[in-house]
Amino acid sequence: MPKFQDAAENATKKYGYKGHKGPEYDNGQINQGEHILSIQDDKGDFIRFHVNINPSRNTTTWHWHLRDDNFNEHYGQIQLQHNSLPKWGSE
Repeated sequence: MPKFQDAAENATKKYGYKGHKGPEYDNGQINQGEHILSIQDDKGDFIRFHVNINPSRNTTTWHWHLRDDNFNEHYGQIQLQHNSLPKWGSE
């Protein structure tokens, strides 16, 4: 989490902050895809946080993308091991 926090703080200092969006669909359901959070300025997203979950749900790879390179590069690539991982938003 410290790497994610540093990336968010540095990008926000550079672009400012207008808002953010999480993984929720319009109907309030949680999207089980890769996207978990975007932070935005007046032009839209400037940083996007993602997590990839392997099929067995015991490994996740957390990373982020930046507007600076048109969201092409993966930064962070933080891999975590889990016994199991529930779906987002479940108890």
